[in-house]
Amino acid sequence: MAKRSDIKLDSGTAPAAKETVISGVPEGFDARVLADLTKAATASGEPGLHVHVARDDRRLDQLETALAFFAPDLKVISFPAWDTVPYDRTSPNAEIVSKRITALGRLSIGSRKETAIVLTTVNAILQRVPPRTFIRSAFKPIAPGQRLDIAELVKRLFSYGFQRAATVMEPGEFAQRGGILDLFPPGRINPIRLDFFGDTLETIKAFDAETQRSMKAVQKFALMPVSEVAFGEAATALFRQRYVALFGGNTGDDPLYEAISSGRRYQGQEHWLPLYHPELETLFDYVPGAAISFDHMSAEAIEQRFAQIAEHYEARVDSLEGQRFGAPPYKPVPPDQMFLDGKAWADALSKRSVQRLTPFEEPGASGVYAMHGRKGRTFAAERADPDANVFDAVIGQIRSVHATNRRVIIAAWTSGARERLMSLLADHGLKDARKVEHFAEVQALPTGHTGFAVLGLEDGFETPDFAII
Repeated sequence: MAKRSDIKLDSGTAPAAKETVISGVPEGFDARVLADLTKAATASGEPGLHVHVARDDRRLDQLETALAFFAPDLKVISFPAWDTVPYDRTSPNAEIVSKRITALGRLSIGSRKETAIVLTTVNAILQRVPPRTFIRSAFKPIAPGQRLDIAELVKRLFSYGFQRAATVMEPGEFAQRGGILDLFPPGRINPIRLDFFGDTLETIKAFDAETQRSMKAVQKFALMPVSEVAFGEAATALFRQRYVALFGGNTGDDPLYEAISSGRRYQGQEHWLPLYHPELETLFDYVPGAAISFDHMSAEAIEQRFAQIAEHYEARVDSLEGQRFGAPPYKPVPPDQMFLDGKAWADALSKRSVQRLTPFEEPGASGVYAMHGRKGRTFAAERADPDANVFDAVIGQIRSVHATNRRVIIAAWTSGARERLMSLLADHGLKDARKVEHFAEVQALPTGHTGFAVLGLEDGFETPDFAII
């Protein structure tokens, strides 16, 4: 494993090309490499943010878990994609939208000096987002002791996309009972309860959504929108104006236009996002100057996404002509207004330092920085052989790695699985086993000791310095 100070892609240790390939990085090891890239970039005077684009949501979740093990001190900003297809008739999941708004808030309002990695996906980065001005203008810090007109605050909640509910259970909901206001804002694990005395906010407490019981006190929180759609009279007027300009004035049979015009919600209205804002931006606008890296096979995922966007747009246009199945009309916004096209994508990347990760070695190739990692043993042959014992094979592999002065980590999916593995391998002769919670504890292990971690990896891997089984 290269030292953090060695991973400076603009230094003599790596090619000076705008685009660099980082080879020998199997999945799992990529989290360690990305943590080092982020910290090395800050040390070399580059912006403190690094953006990594995962192929899909599953990979994003895996990377977030692995980064918590390899670099628990590194701030991770996760920006997932909507869980809908392009031009869908359903709205994205409220929890996902809450995560996205939280990420955009941290990027547009947070400190530019903090070191952080932004994890996103192909689908997320190719979709346009609300402008930074929308997020910044809506940002409102709230703390006990402030004087707030509760009626004005409720009005603000409506304009931010919150919905009134009898009992607050989900992100984006609020409920009022006299001088008590419950709400579930973006970025919080639990909803919060604001207790007013007149116009003075006396206390803020988190509460359990299931039991509705108050929990610990909250010192402050940031009120932000819960939807990427803009609400209010100005947004409605802009929507009506742009809708007519795009699709013409024949809106009598259009339930979307009627709903928005009357101030009502409409299922799937987010897919007309460009009509609610003066302009949309991209995730690139939120991370000026930051380097960007890509998962292995992300180029294929990008091409597939472009094809999917075109296919769904064309299907909606065709359906408009035929009005099949008696469904209400669906007038799709042009793809380039909602998504980046090939030219916009190429232009965005041309202004960035780009790194592409691959599990394969590319010896002697230009523009390649080699990490020399490789996929580990799967013990498939031993599992398939009725006369072999897989645990004896694992013990043999541990000893062979230790013999090369490298550290060994056994990765289990859960704490219970870790306990069982430690017991089983001890029965087969493994000594000097210790639980480890993060990679720094692995590095502190005495020579010859084996660390047991809770780390959800589908495959193990080996590097010049350590191996995970």
